[in-house]
Amino acid sequence: MGRIVSTNELIQQVYRKATGELDDSVSYTDEDGKTVLSVINEQIDTYYNMSDRFGEHVVWCRNIDDEYSLGTADGTETVFDIDWTEVQSLPSGFYMPIRVREADGKEQRYDLVPFNQLYDSRNSSPYRCSLSANGLVFFEAPVAGEVLYPCIPVGNLLLGPEEDVEAACGVKNLTWLAFAAAAEYVRTDIVRGDQYPNILAQANDIMNAMLSDNEARTAPLMWESPTQNEYDW
Repeated sequence: MGRIVSTNELIQQVYRKATGELDDSVSYTDEDGKTVLSVINEQIDTYYNMSDRFGEHVVWCRNIDDEYSLGTADGTETVFDIDWTEVQSLPSGFYMPIRVREADGKEQRYDLVPFNQLYDSRNSSPYRCSLSANGLVFFEAPVAGEVLYPCIPVGNLLLGPEEDVEAACGVKNLTWLAFAAAAEYVRTDIVRGDQYPNILAQANDIMNAMLSDNEARTAPLMWESPTQNEYDW
């Protein structure tokens, strides 16, 4: 499955997996398509609320955006707004530095510290910042440049007209999304219900591979790693 898949194409792939029939006429505008789209959105929600084998909430590393821009610093501002309806912070235990990229391409890195430590006089480094309810607060005005905040953009449910499903919803494996949606689609179907275990098993195999890959990607981002200056992001 290629990266650029429209919502209608995804609906048709789910329908084909569930029924064994390819029907190019199925669309988000008709009743069958609307039903499939609703099931797809349920699986998108599942993706973002997944728990790992330890019962911990899964942070999908492939969804982390370390280039998310909070705007351009002019060398005088210390507070940069963050729209918390659009992004999630990385959870406790993850470490990626805040960066300010200057016009010549040079980058200054800033430690992200708890807010009650931002103005602690025992910390002699001026290169630190913290999160508040409104956004990102720097101890001192950062150098002039683009402020880059590593975070997880919030995935969107599909409405129907999307031309690039992955970009719209953030799910990085559309094969899993199609199989998981197909399994749920046939689960309560009297005629096709016997296909549910087989399709679900295929979806789960893909999900387990996704979780294993994510664990491998997570390890270098955890706090137990050395110090920020030893990283080459």
